[in-house]
Amino acid sequence: MVIVSEFEEGLPETPISIAVVLMQVLLVNGVVSKGGISEGDFGDVRGYFPVLREIPKAEDGPIRLDRGCFTMFPVMGTALINSHRFASQPPRGCRLAIDPMLLNTVPAGVVLSEQSSDIAVVDWIHTHTRTMDLIFEKTGLRLPAPAELESRLISYVHSAGALGQEEWGLNSLRLNCCKTLRD
Repeated sequence: MVIVSEFEEGLPETPISIAVVLMQVLLVNGVVSKGGISEGDFGDVRGYFPVLREIPKAEDGPIRLDRGCFTMFPVMGTALINSHRFASQPPRGCRLAIDPMLLNTVPAGVVLSEQSSDIAVVDWIHTHTRTMDLIFEKTGLRLPAPAELESRLISYVHSAGALGQEEWGLNSLRLNCCKTLRD
């Protein structure tokens, strides 16, 4: 999933809030995710490359070009590339990573569990912002308290078997400030 603003937000509270709400909703529904937040351009690339204009119906997916293959998506750009870079870089786990260049100041209610010059990680279990309150008000969405979300994440990680005992599981709990019985 990629969420892109139609205009520059200026402050990271909105994208952080949207990502936190989505990650919490997924957890309530029995799955976890990871996310990355950054800036960049985002545009429709269909018809942008002259070679692709010659192909009658350039749908999403691989297109054979001479000696290689080109995978076409309807939209691409630095917004997608930059956000994916933060989502996929270490530390592993179900965590929300943000480009630290966006954090001149940390928005009220945002809990950072890790911050360096390369990456900032948001504790999406314990973060609660004014923008989240607006989302809840407009959608009628109700989510459990952080203690219940923490319990669900702990259960999920423990149910992951060996993966839960490795870097992914340990980071998923540590980066979201979850306390287990073993702590």
